[in-house]
Amino acid sequence: MQSIIISSPLSRFIPARRCRRRQDGHAMARLLSVLCITALAAAITGCSSGGVSSSEAAAAPIAMSTASGTAVKTSILAVGSAVNFSMMPVGDKSSAGVDWIVTCEGNPVTGSISNGACGTLAPIHTADGVATVYTAPSVAPINGAITVTATVTSNPSQSSSVSLTIVATPIGVAFTGAVPASLEIKATHVFNAAVTNDPLGAGVTWTATCGSSACGSFNPTSSLESTTYTAPSVVPTGGIVTITATSLTDTSKSASAKVQITAPPPPVPVTVSVLQSNVYLTTTGSTHSTSLTAIVANDPADAGVDWSLSCGASSCGSLGGSVKTHTASGVSVSYVSPSSIPSGGTVTITAASTTNPAVSASATATILTTAPIVVTMPSAPPSALTTGAQATLAATVASDPKNLGVNWTASCGGTGGCGSFNLSPAHTASAGKIIYTAPASVPTGGLVTITASSPASTPSNPAIAITTVVAAPPTLAFTQIPTMPLTAAAQAPVSATVANDVSPGGVTWSVQCGNTVPGGCGWISPVQTASGATAVYTAPPAPPVTLPAPKDTPPIASVTIVATSVADPSVSLSSSSIAINSSMVLSVGFVPSLPAQVQTDATVNLTAAVANDATNAGVDWQVCASGCGFFTVKPAIPAIPATATTPYVPAVPAVTAPSVPAWPNGLPIPYTAPSDPPASGVVVVEALAHADGTTANSGTIAITTSPTGPALNGSVQAGTQPVVGASVFLYAAGTSGYASASAQIAAATTDKNGKFTVSAGYTCPSPISQMYLVATGGKVGANAANPNLSMMTALGSCNGLGSSAVVVNEVTTVASAWATAPFAANDELTGNSSDLYLGTSSGNLSGLANAFAAVNNLVDITTGQARFVIPAANAAVPYVEINTLANALNACTGTSGGVEGDGSPCGVLFTATDTLPAGKFNGTIAPSDTLQAAFNIAQHPGANTEAYILDSLNLFTLGTSVSPFQPILTALPGDWSISLNYTSGGGLTTTGTVGSFAVDASGNLWITDTAGGDVIEWNAVGAALSPSTGFPAGGGLLAIDANGNVWVSGNSVLSELTNLGTPVLGSPFAGVAGGGSDMAFDAQDNLWIANGGGVNEFNNLGVELSPASGFTNSGNSGITAVGIDSSNNVWIGNSISTAPSIFSELTNPGGELIVNSGLAPTGEGITILPQLASDGKGDIWGVSASGNAENNGSAVVCEVPPYGGLGTTLIPTCYSGVGYPATPGSFPIGANPQGLAFDGAGGLWIAGPGGGVFLRDAMGNYASAGVSIPVPNAGSLRAAVDGAGNVWVLLANNIVIEHIGVATPVVTPIALGMKNNKLAAKP
Repeated sequence: MQSIIISSPLSRFIPARRCRRRQDGHAMARLLSVLCITALAAAITGCSSGGVSSSEAAAAPIAMSTASGTAVKTSILAVGSAVNFSMMPVGDKSSAGVDWIVTCEGNPVTGSISNGACGTLAPIHTADGVATVYTAPSVAPINGAITVTATVTSNPSQSSSVSLTIVATPIGVAFTGAVPASLEIKATHVFNAAVTNDPLGAGVTWTATCGSSACGSFNPTSSLESTTYTAPSVVPTGGIVTITATSLTDTSKSASAKVQITAPPPPVPVTVSVLQSNVYLTTTGSTHSTSLTAIVANDPADAGVDWSLSCGASSCGSLGGSVKTHTASGVSVSYVSPSSIPSGGTVTITAASTTNPAVSASATATILTTAPIVVTMPSAPPSALTTGAQATLAATVASDPKNLGVNWTASCGGTGGCGSFNLSPAHTASAGKIIYTAPASVPTGGLVTITASSPASTPSNPAIAITTVVAAPPTLAFTQIPTMPLTAAAQAPVSATVANDVSPGGVTWSVQCGNTVPGGCGWISPVQTASGATAVYTAPPAPPVTLPAPKDTPPIASVTIVATSVADPSVSLSSSSIAINSSMVLSVGFVPSLPAQVQTDATVNLTAAVANDATNAGVDWQVCASGCGFFTVKPAIPAIPATATTPYVPAVPAVTAPSVPAWPNGLPIPYTAPSDPPASGVVVVEALAHADGTTANSGTIAITTSPTGPALNGSVQAGTQPVVGASVFLYAAGTSGYASASAQIAAATTDKNGKFTVSAGYTCPSPISQMYLVATGGKVGANAANPNLSMMTALGSCNGLGSSAVVVNEVTTVASAWATAPFAANDELTGNSSDLYLGTSSGNLSGLANAFAAVNNLVDITTGQARFVIPAANAAVPYVEINTLANALNACTGTSGGVEGDGSPCGVLFTATDTLPAGKFNGTIAPSDTLQAAFNIAQHPGANTEAYILDSLNLFTLGTSVSPFQPILTALPGDWSISLNYTSGGGLTTTGTVGSFAVDASGNLWITDTAGGDVIEWNAVGAALSPSTGFPAGGGLLAIDANGNVWVSGNSVLSELTNLGTPVLGSPFAGVAGGGSDMAFDAQDNLWIANGGGVNEFNNLGVELSPASGFTNSGNSGITAVGIDSSNNVWIGNSISTAPSIFSELTNPGGELIVNSGLAPTGEGITILPQLASDGKGDIWGVSASGNAENNGSAVVCEVPPYGGLGTTLIPTCYSGVGYPATPGSFPIGANPQGLAFDGAGGLWIAGPGGGVFLRDAMGNYASAGVSIPVPNAGSLRAAVDGAGNVWVLLANNIVIEHIGVATPVVTPIALGMKNNKLAAKP
């Protein structure tokens, strides 16, 4: 064989359109081994089959060429492409020709090896040496390999073969980074190239061609990516060098660029001038000496001049006391004439450049017998003057019998002005004064020579002064600036003029205050303006609501606006302090809008919120009292049948009303349409601010009997510019599995203003189908149509599609991609575009709906702008980070497009978001549109993990201060995850003391307040479900059983609440003294509580099954945590200082000790903290905030496997948090972690003290997600993952952190996963 290709076994599982490039190092090693063996075999057999006598024809190697006949060597061929093969047998006297055949393992779908499954050869018989055309199949065969065999017709025992790998996309080579248009001779430049779709990852070879033999050189000549090119030492013929990077795997694939080679520009010649050029002296007296000055220009060494004298005598005078001397440029030297007049009467005084002595200038000194007129300048200009500045000058004249006075001149380099005098003509009497004004701009060289000379015709020596003209420093003056306090998020114009401005000119704007959070002082856009141009200052937004509301509302900030000269950054001007106050003006808005229509008797959720309400009093809802439908305040509760131990509980009907007061902000309220459409066909819905009933918002909902969808209106924008001719698609998310195919429901096209209308009458798969819009293509401004533009807006349930126009832009794309990422396909692994394969299982429709609802926490889809706070007003939105990400996308959407490696903004974006680099998996590919780039970031937001790599730096630099969405981050974040910090709601206050939390099956969050003795409930997007005082239920530990009831363990009290927050019959029950330290449900829904010395067990009726002191075991004390593994075994975590081990396994039932774990290497000093976590394979995990001396006391996460039975030792594995990247045995968890939770993919999430989280996925890879808006490191208490893939962290300072869409959805509550054998599994 002439080539052997080993393909990765993963390749058969990757769709054809994505099969392209990379094999890991092990595959490469195997390949090299096979190639070595093949080379040895070739040396022995000549790469042909069968023995042959000298009288018979023998097979020769197969030659490969292009259609034009150019010889090529390749081991790769793209589907559908063609290559020529030929073979010239050796000694074929009969010239019988060659027979051709192609073989493979078959079509990957049908298994067929015929009908072109392996490709075709035409013709299948050729004359000796004549080519046949091989055309690759349209689908890559199994394992990708085909073999072409050429058999000598006259001697069938003789054949040669060649193997190729058929790939779905061809190898491509492209330059990455900038390619210079020109280089000087001998200059160097680093060229970078990327090879795509190369299974071998072999890189490129570099060549340079030109019209001469010497075209430059490369080091190295072959590389995976980069090389350093050195230009030739002389300009080649034609001046052009072509730089070519050629794939080593497929030499027919290359990329070339032309570079102009230029000679360096000749240096600007040094020049010397001497002032004065003619002087007159006598041999004695006051005119025996004079001063001369040499000016040297263009001297890179600034070496000055060497002075010398020459004349017709042996003595020509002296220069500074010597015959020769040296001065710096511009420094005068004193020349003293000789004591007698030399022959000829003159002396030549020469100043030669020290740098280049060949360049010189001379002055002639004429030696007289009578004194010449001498002009001196006692009032000379200063050594430097700013442009436009003035100096008063005066000169005196000696030995002028006629008293003719002084003529003044100013000379300089260049053609501009050299300044002016206030007298015209510029003449004064001796000692008279004249005012010189420097030119308005700096002349060439900056020097101005001012000469005061006598107008007399007799010999005279003028006075000369040299001054350097420098630019006047700019000065700033505000023309518009706020002088009164502003309210939060208010806008005000600002402008400033710059006097004495020079290029590039203008003003740079900044804002200062005591807040270091990005956007905390407000922002100015644009950040740079021309002199006098207007910018807009936006005050910082109000923070989220905290309760109780303060009596006095202090200013949000006190800011100073600063204008700085662009030309001279040392010059700036600051405004007076401007107070930023919270706005007291209430407003009511629907979130995102009212539904356009509702079918009769159907129920939809309506959402509204009141802005600027410090009390967060909520919304009053109302419709007309008759024939307009109603709101459901409390859902119906079905009857509970009697059991042997509990009585019958009758059903409770739903509580409904046409008006509802004080409904929580941001909380959906169920609205049920009337049974018959009203006469007008619409119902008016009104939402009023509960704190001020005069503030309201209203809208109409059409009541219809048709099940089809309403018209959808909106616009597609790239930044602030309309996208013209974009295709807009309405999709319904899939429901047949995670990342299942979405269904296209309708389509539209944008007009010249970027607007679109999706016509009414479409049919959704279900009223609760989650709908979203995707816009692709179109053109922006004068650009060509952009094939790489793709953006998304998540809309929500089909039955709630709104009547308000929506925006599809980069901000809505970021919000939509980040919230729905857990449900979207991993494009790089599966080849399925994330926006086309976005779905959930039929068992997690609520999780998907919650993810879509979370989009409205981040963005107002009716404006396309990031929110400052969520609609519930209790969490700040990281709008600065969202803007930064949106601008990165806009760098591509606002252009004509590009591809990875071409250096364009699109190419930079796609390269940065190609998250699976070489050596990870075979068949991955970079994104080719902006929406896929967004999903890649959202699914892998870490800057650097062990499995995925995101080029955060280049991503960060795509957004600038002139990008459309402001403000933006000024420093690279630790990662690109998006998180929210919740501060209040449903009873959570700054005066409370949070204790524990858990997530129920609906994605609602339940939190205990141990100080207030209550339980707080939020829905999945943080809106309060509990009243402002919470649900009374004691406080302390909290867990949710498999039926959805909430259990709270307080001091000697055990409370059970329904999922509506009401106590169940018989609650509260007798509980555990002190409430315990941790609790968990087992598979029978029995509750286990750790009490320090033992564990208590209660059944789901609140009856204690253990002794009052719990199940105790000798030696087991200091019990801190309890958990149940996937086999229903009970585990306790201990403090090693008071127990024989860090973990112990107990019987279930009974709580008797089965085994204590052995000590891990890091056992000493470990205290397992509350909240053990169980994975799906029987292991229990715990975390300790400290370890022993072996790990410098750093935090550890410990894993204990299932007990193997008698004769085995149970040894935990503890990972120490020694930083990232992790080394074997380390775990990048940071300091002081507490709180563990598994997601649905078996990933373990660990909470850090400031709310950040760390992930160890099921494959042992590590990642992290920091908080978008930093909070004090108060210490974490618990962690939880919900069914939408969000990770929640409860902090000890009463702040709750939500990391949006970073995890895989998981079954909640944990007790339900335990009961259904779905621990750490997707619902």
